[in-house]
Amino acid sequence: GEGTDADSVRVFVATDTHLGYAESHPVRGGDSFKSFEEVLALARAADADMLLLAGDLFHENKPSRGTMTATLRLLRENVLDAEKAVNLEFLSSGKDVFPDGRGVNYMDPCFAVGLPVFSIHGNHDDPTGTLMKGNPAGTASHTQTSALDVLHQSNLVNYFGKVTDPDDIKMAPLLLKKGNTRLAIYGLGNVRDERLNASWKSTLEAAPTSSPRKKTLKGISWLRPEDDADWVSVLTLHQNRVFRGRESNGIRDAMLPDWLDAAIWGHEHECRIAFEGSFPLVSQPGSSVATALNEGEAVKKHVGIMEVRGTGFRMIPVPLETVRSFVIEEVDLAETGMNAADDEGVRE
Repeated sequence: GEGTDADSVRVFVATDTHLGYAESHPVRGGDSFKSFEEVLALARAADADMLLLAGDLFHENKPSRGTMTATLRLLRENVLDAEKAVNLEFLSSGKDVFPDGRGVNYMDPCFAVGLPVFSIHGNHDDPTGTLMKGNPAGTASHTQTSALDVLHQSNLVNYFGKVTDPDDIKMAPLLLKKGNTRLAIYGLGNVRDERLNASWKSTLEAAPTSSPRKKTLKGISWLRPEDDADWVSVLTLHQNRVFRGRESNGIRDAMLPDWLDAAIWGHEHECRIAFEGSFPLVSQPGSSVATALNEGEAVKKHVGIMEVRGTGFRMIPVPLETVRSFVIEEVDLAETGMNAADDEGVRE
């Protein structure tokens, strides 16, 4: 249904910022930070209610001190704003959605958060460490940690979608309300593709075909609001979407539950920001910095504003202008008359 401006929730979406990529390069070392700074500035300029990041905030699993310092500075300068009120009601319990069980950062009276940032982890910044059962929760020897845990503890980012057991994944959503608009955002941080595929398929095989809306199943449990028809349900994930060698090496659009309204898909770097397919509609924002030499990276980079009113929503593409130009072309040597065996001529 339609709503008024007072009901409008503006979710600014981006993914795969890969902060710290090529940080030691004399020319490209600052590219990832420039683009992330632009993302934050655009979110503020759009008067976004929140910024949603779909994984790989960092390029390295253990970011350098320089990268972490630059990231904290950018977040502090853009997230904290004593003059801007956050008009989102947070209806979830922190223990259900955040790794440390505390509440959302903008409800902390000691922090003046003006731009709430929510992020899952990707395959580059996933949690690592040995999980030692029996030790007190929260101690270094008990918890597998990600660089995002550091940002979460700094109260600058709300880290959600952390999977502690890939064989028993409980999908509890962020429940957000503004006026008459209700938004349920599910987060699924990166899990090794083949393992997640197996868990996902075991869930699908156990699903009652006559009732796709009732899912408390082996492998993945979807925890949903009781009056879920009044909610816009969005999944944020970071997995292979493109076929890479084996069908089990990733998740496919057709595997997503059809009761979801939309999915924000991280990991794939090609920008396909516009919604695609049928329910759930899928948006693939793509990376904000090129990290590989392929055609997908050469596509114009965008982020987007997912505007939700009532139960209706749309994606508004926003182009990024700070991304270093990247052009890829194919040359057929046969058409040029050049001898492919002539290495010196080819180089010229």
